[in-house]
Amino acid sequence: MAVMNFMKTLTPNEIYHGDSRFMLKRIQEDSIALSVWSPPYFVGKEYEKYLTFDEWK
Repeated sequence: MAVMNFMKTLTPNEIYHGDSRFMLKRIQEDSIALSVWSPPYFVGKEYEKYLTFDEWK
């Protein structure tokens, strides 16, 4: 397992997977033109409102 330096600035044009509470602090200021985020899942979308969490899994 690799050890990640949480103080080092993230390298541009790379894909990262991690906890946004820590990762966002590592983004250099004024370095982002576009950010795409995945929405929270299982938040009562109309077509899933009758599913329980266990059925949805």
